[in-house]
Amino acid sequence: MGKDVQLEETPTVAADIAEEWADEYGPGDELFGATFDADDFDLEYGEEFPDGTTIAVKRCLRKPPPGWIRQNAHLSDLERTFKLIERHCCPRALEILDSLKEEPWNDFIERWGRDGGLIEQGKSPRSVRRSAR
Repeated sequence: MGKDVQLEETPTVAADIAEEWADEYGPGDELFGATFDADDFDLEYGEEFPDGTTIAVKRCLRKPPPGWIRQNAHLSDLERTFKLIERHCCPRALEILDSLKEEPWNDFIERWGRDGGLIEQGKSPRSVRRSAR
């Protein structure tokens, strides 16, 4: 599976990913990135990335406000996760996420959520995935 990269913490790789994705996001956007290997993708349901690829998504710097939560209270946890990630992704990043197998997708979303404080540090990956379904 690919290795996640928090762009602020690994300057060499971060600079390469940030440069590659610069045209996809606005100036000053803080990005959370990762690299994925070719075998991280589900060829039956998604696009093929035979050489693997990188991804960058805007960091979710805080939890959504109470109004957003109220407006989306009728959605399941997983559906709210989809809405949040869609708000922070460019179309190219969504295409990559939509092509991932379940395990790399869960891993990326969990790390992205932890980075932004959406997932508490004390929760185990297993309990996070279970509550998202």
